[in-house]
Amino acid sequence: MVTGVRLTDGRSFTAPCVFLAAGALHSPRLLSGYLRHTGLDGTLPAAMHVGRNLKLHLLTAMISLSLGVKTDLIRKTTLLTNERFPHSSVQPLGFDDELIATLMPRALPLTARRLISRRAYGFFLQTEDGSDPRNRVQQESISGSLPILDYDERRLLPAAREHRDFTRALQGSLVRAGMVSFTRRIGLSGTAHACGSLVCGQSAADSVVDGTGRVHGMQGLYVVDGSILPRSSRVNPSLTIYAWGLRAGQLAARQFQDQRATVRQETHYAA
Repeated sequence: MVTGVRLTDGRSFTAPCVFLAAGALHSPRLLSGYLRHTGLDGTLPAAMHVGRNLKLHLLTAMISLSLGVKTDLIRKTTLLTNERFPHSSVQPLGFDDELIATLMPRALPLTARRLISRRAYGFFLQTEDGSDPRNRVQQESISGSLPILDYDERRLLPAAREHRDFTRALQGSLVRAGMVSFTRRIGLSGTAHACGSLVCGQSAADSVVDGTGRVHGMQGLYVVDGSILPRSSRVNPSLTIYAWGLRAGQLAARQFQDQRATVRQETHYAA
């Protein structure tokens, strides 16, 4: 049972429920460190899945050019999808010409980049990558260091193919609309939307937390960030993560209230 948190400065805080929400790159490192320190890494079935199944959207930035100067700006909240590519989506970058210029090749003079960017729209393409237990946050990462990721897109070939075909299809559609597009893949150094490294499931045999967010085999410890997502979906998962955190908190609060009510009732009968 987890009953509190001890900080590096020696202070301790106790609580009936502890919520872990350090993000999909740091929460598994904190949990794996705790499991190693307590020896639970060798006895808790869920421990073997901590840090595994890391998901990172496959991302591409696209700059689309035409002859006319752009005097408008497509809202970043616009979302484009296509039924032929069920795991992919497009969002406008929402950048003005100055920011779009930063995505141009550095070999071009700044003046040329600004001139081109005034005639450009920017797009952000992303594809859900899927799960592979070999894609992970390294558990042996040194405390306090940056996360060490073992992640390879070649383990997820269907996603890589869809992202490639999706990118080419959008380029083709924009050509027919009179725009020429250039792309830049965004790799690990610029990735976003990390999730899945403390994946949710029904059993400790293949997951870390249960449907309430509680770590399998442990009482009092809940995970309420993107680590729990079994899928990343085709869009930014932020709203899903918010909804999960609210749900997990409500369930834990309800359980705590029920337990207190039971204790009060038993104390009343004993008296």
